Amino acid sequence: MDSCVSGELLWTRFKKEGGQKEFRQLFDRFYAPLCRYAFLMLKDRMEAEEVVLDMFIYLWKNREWVDIDISVERYLFRSVRNRSLNFLRTRHEKGELIDESMEISVPPGLSCVEMDDISGLVQSAVEALPPKCRKIFSLSRESGLSNAEIASEMGISVKTVEAHITRALKELRVQFKKLYSLILF
Repeated sequence: MDSCVSGELLWTRFKKEGGQKEFRQLFDRFYAPLCRYAFLMLKDRMEAEEVVLDMFIYLWKNREWVDIDISVERYLFRSVRNRSLNFLRTRHEKGELIDESMEISVPPGLSCVEMDDISGLVQSAVEALPPKCRKIFSLSRESGLSNAEIASEMGISVKTVEAHITRALKELRVQFKKLYSLILF
């Protein structure tokens, strides 16, 4: 299959002809990047593949009813993102902690090595925060405590907690901008 064929053309062919060949072309084109994208959220290859396969199974079974009014690529990535968040919610209900406010928008063509590098850079950025800021951020994001609970535990005001979290997020954004410039160029 020509890699220059647009996702819209592949989707149109699939909707029109509805055959396995057309579906396979769509699958081959997007499966790997969608798995990498899901992996960024789920941190587990098997779960990422499961989410992506479930999305493709849904498309196959509902091909007559699915109407994509945005770009096919954007639709697929948004679907995988939503399914990954649902998967994380289910995991959370089983007792594992997640941060649902995490917004992931990483270029889809990253290799597993690059994703590991990104995880390391994120961890380094968090560790580089001032100790009190890092502790408050950790209590918020990793322990899942509310701002009021953190304030009570640390004996500080809620506004101080909010200020530290805002500072941590600003610093992480700066680090991500640096990271994106390295990835994209």
